Order: sequence, then structure tokens, then C-alpha cells
Amino acid sequence: MHHALRSTFASATLLALAAATSPAWAQAAGDVARGKLLFEDTAATSGVSTLTSSCTGCHQTVQNRRIAVGGSATAQIEPDTAYTDIVRAIGSVSQMTQFNALDADDVRDLAAYIADTAHVDKTTLTFTSSGVNTAAAAQTVTLKSPTAPFAPLIVRSIAIAGTGVGNFTRTFTCDSKTFTAGESCTFSVTYDPRDNVNSNPVLTVTLRDGSSGTDYNRRVQLQGSISGTTPTTPTTPTTPTTSSDSGGGAAGFGLLALLAAATGVLGLRRRRA
Repeated sequence: MHHALRSTFASATLLALAAATSPAWAQAAGDVARGKLLFEDTAATSGVSTLTSSCTGCHQTVQNRRIAVGGSATAQIEPDTAYTDIVRAIGSVSQMTQFNALDADDVRDLAAYIADTAHVDKTTLTFTSSGVNTAAAAQTVTLKSPTAPFAPLIVRSIAIAGTGVGNFTRTFTCDSKTFTAGESCTFSVTYDPRDNVNSNPVLTVTLRDGSSGTDYNRRVQLQGSISGTTPTTPTTPTTPTTSSDSGGGAAGFGLLALLAAATGVLGLRRRRA
């Protein structure tokens, strides 16, 4: 049953403060498969008969939405970022206001589908060794394929390059791997310094969607130092450039208050536990 929730400005402000400290809206994982159905046929999948168009009517393809949110059709996008973007767009873009009839679970599932690209679980690995020729404990990097890929994810190469590259080794468990949908693969990286120079190379994973796709990268910054020395400050790996469009664009931390207020005003229905 639909229960429209109307919030006063004061209530929305309190919700914004709560979201800034503990964003409960980002804690539950969405359903990628259902999100795909919602994107392609929003009215039928959501059961909201008043909707006159689907997400495809505005964005044509999910790749276009990913470009708007992450700057690239293959960008690594976090579900909470996609969720924030959708709610902001519903509250601020006239073509999308009809989607305020969707409930929070609908939006969360849509966000999960938009964020369903190849993921690397780390952006930085920091190692500290006790001395030259003494290896620090190995750390892992996990690659995950999309749950609903357009083509099988393929690992083209994994390489480490930059200052101190010779002080790092890795395992080869994921090299040249072709993933099934939703599959993960984990490899290890070890820092075993041959000198006392601090090291900060970058590990680059080159991926491709299908044999005829275009290569793209995921990067992990490596930082290795020997205890008692001052480590070099690592350079943060390049992240996708975000851009805006008529469908909402990317949303950052500064939009959390807008998100919370929009969530209160939109009256998102909750139909599932």
C-alpha cells in the first residue's frame, strides 16, 4: 500500500544532519537485476501506473547514465553515489519529477544497476617493512565483474610501474582471466624492499568488456616504506571526471543535505523490509 510521507522543512533538516553522520540510505545493497528491469521498463517493474516513461526515455542507455555520473561508460561508480545522483535528479530535473512516485528500494535498485561496472576493492595499499630485504605482510586486491555485464569482463594486463617498482611483487592468479557475471578474483601484492628508498609506484589493471571492447583501467596506489624513515606522500590514483547533464549529473558530499531534503519531500514509499 502506498503511504505518502510529507516532511516539514524542519524534519528534512534533521534528516540532513542524520545523513551527514550516518547515511542509512546508503547502507543497504540494491538488486542489480531488478534495477536493470526498472531502468528499461520503470512503470511495469515498479507497479507505478502513473509513470509515462522509463529511464531509457531520458537516457537511452545505462552507459549514458554512467557517463553522466562517473565521466565514462566504464567508470567505477559506487552505489551510494548513484543513489545520490538519482534522488537529486528527481528533485531538480523537470523531466524526472514523475519518478518521485518510486519508493526508496526502487531507487536503490536503479542505483545498483547504474553502479554495476567492473570494481577494484582498493584504491591504495600501504606497506611498512622492518628493514631492507625483509618483506612486509602481503595485501590483496580483489577484482569483481559486473552482475549484469554487456560482455564478459577480461583482464588484459596487470602491471606495476613507477618509483620503487622493483620493491614490489604480486601473484598472477587473475592475469588473462575472463570473468563470468558477478565473479570475483583476488591477487596478492608484497613489498620486499631491496633498498631504503621509499616507494610509491602505481598498480594498473587493464580491463576490457568482451573481445572487441575498448581497454580501460583500474588503478591502485602502492606505498612502501621502511619503519623509521619518512614515507613519500603517494599520488592519489586518477579518478573519473564527473559531469552534469539534463538527467542530474554527479553528486558529491555537498549535496547530502539536498539529497535528504529531496528524500523527505519526494515521499519515497517503502514496500520491502
